[in-house]
Amino acid sequence: MQYCLMAPDELEMIFLRQTYGVPHQHGGMLPSELLVFGSLCWIQEVDVIYESGRRFGYSTEVLSRFSVTKDIYSWDLTEQPRDKWLEKNCPNVILGIGDSTKYVGQDMVSISGRVALLIDGPKGPPAFEMFDKCKDEVVVCAIHDLSRRSEKKGVSGGQENMSRTTAEKRFNGCYLEGEDFVARYGYLDESAWRRDYNSREDMTRYGFSLGIFPGGKWRGA
Repeated sequence: MQYCLMAPDELEMIFLRQTYGVPHQHGGMLPSELLVFGSLCWIQEVDVIYESGRRFGYSTEVLSRFSVTKDIYSWDLTEQPRDKWLEKNCPNVILGIGDSTKYVGQDMVSISGRVALLIDGPKGPPAFEMFDKCKDEVVVCAIHDLSRRSEKKGVSGGQENMSRTTAEKRFNGCYLEGEDFVARYGYLDESAWRRDYNSREDMTRYGFSLGIFPGGKWRGA
């Protein structure tokens, strides 16, 4: 699965053109992560992205503009501040309100086509349980906040992220991180590190945090 760390050059150009000017939202996924996840959806011929946890809708909007799938089903526990804007401006987005962990199993059966699961809430073990419920029905699952170190103020380099440790023991997959990845795609994340981090060094210290895991519908080795 190492090739999942790269995006084809032509898709990178499309991503830049289609998502240029979309302002990063606090706490949202990084543009580099969305480029690679979206490109993987295109490579795997995914029809639908099922997103759990949208908050301010940054990932929802970016993936909608990237247009690598026909539809995006996006869930959150409560109505979010940008929901009305998303409904008006992102016609391929279908918003849901409620606990996605309760619906994901039946939704995967009812959705037509190849599905990718993107989890940015719940976090940790509940996210792993959510993937387990439907892993045979999805092409791929991406889970956010799985960097090796989790930030704790006053502790150099952060502390061990137990969710990452658990994920490595539980699933086979890859993680968007490391010096090579930062060198190749870090330029996309300028707006994110300016908003959410004190410096570029601060961002790269804690790393990129998207874990990508193949599901039962994955094609290829």
